[in-house]
Amino acid sequence: MKYFGGLALFVALVGCDFTVPISSTPETPWDAGAVGLWEQEGGEGAPARLVILPLDSRQLLVAFPVASPDTLYAKAFLCTNLPGLPLYQIEWIGSNRGLPATNRLVQLAAATLRDNTLEVRMVDPQTLGSTIQTSEELRLRLIHAKDAETLFRQPLRFRKVAASSP
Repeated sequence: MKYFGGLALFVALVGCDFTVPISSTPETPWDAGAVGLWEQEGGEGAPARLVILPLDSRQLLVAFPVASPDTLYAKAFLCTNLPGLPLYQIEWIGSNRGLPATNRLVQLAAATLRDNTLEVRMVDPQTLGSTIQTSEELRLRLIHAKDAETLFRQPLRFRKVAASSP
């Protein structure tokens, strides 16, 4: 079982949660298993699609929901400054409609990749308390709350779409 933390960017539908990043420097390479086209499980109607692509050796580019007038784009990387809490930092950089209309541009997520299923759990900012002003304050609150049952929202599940032959 492999863990991904901030891939939850696709949960942009929930909205961005933090005005400060947990980290400013991507230091850890991403796992190649995360790259590809994913379909959300359990939704109503046609499944929403998520695309995860390499941005560079340490960051991913995420688009969700794909093929929509409201597609959102983010870059994500694994945060290494949270002992025992592997989280990806997701920074929303724009949409098909332009730049984000909010200053709350960061989300944090943990995710588990098993076989062809990606489960994403977004950090629930309400568990961390009042408005967070600095990256260090965010880091310390996350470490303090890492075992709280309410740290994460309900998980989102995605199934990898098999690559088709040309």
